[in-house]
Amino acid sequence: MNILALETSGTHSQVALLHDGVLLQRTEQKPSHSRILLNLIEEVLEQAGLDLKRLDCVAVCVGPGSFTGLRIGIAVAQGLAFAAQLPIVPVSSLAVLAFDFYIDHKQERDAGALVLATIDARKSEVYCGWYCSDHGGVRLVGKQQVLPPSELPSVPVSSLVDNNSTLTELAVDNAARYILGSGMLYRAQMPEWASSLLSLDSCNAAPSVGGVIGLAEHQFMRRETVKSTELRPIYVRDKVTD
Repeated sequence: MNILALETSGTHSQVALLHDGVLLQRTEQKPSHSRILLNLIEEVLEQAGLDLKRLDCVAVCVGPGSFTGLRIGIAVAQGLAFAAQLPIVPVSSLAVLAFDFYIDHKQERDAGALVLATIDARKSEVYCGWYCSDHGGVRLVGKQQVLPPSELPSVPVSSLVDNNSTLTELAVDNAARYILGSGMLYRAQMPEWASSLLSLDSCNAAPSVGGVIGLAEHQFMRRETVKSTELRPIYVRDKVTD
């Protein structure tokens, strides 16, 4: 499988190419997506000896995150996919955080741990969403939200149990709960129950383009793709300004 992935929801421009099981990655740590993203794409394609028409799909992180970064990444993904007539796999940045956690902490994943992925939304707010492991990928439990840290939601047990007949409320109640991501900068302002959440990652954890690739593989196999004209960002916050 050949997948090109873009991740521009944060301050870094990240590009990855999965080519016959080999992962090539490029990262630019300067917030200059519009200037260097196409260069990074050209580099990985050239290294693999591929052109766009030999790709199976283009994957792109659609948010939530930096509005400007998301717009640039999505616009580039749309242009590439349209030119080569490729499907696009839209991937959530919060889902990527959860996926990265489960990849790095397989024992916690196998034990059924639940993850609250968070991203600093600025303006004293946090993007957040609860996730569980799901057949090698991740599944959103409830919904993605943007909230003041004091209003962080506890895991919606009923939603998780209703969508998984193998789980009971007792099993969910006994599952370990972890929190990760840049939203942890506001941990002191979070509800009292949130202080019991475990953490194996620092507040510097950010969505990785490797995680975008990993989720895109699962979503592509489930045919969770869109056409270039159908691709939309997930801003979560209604007011779209950086």
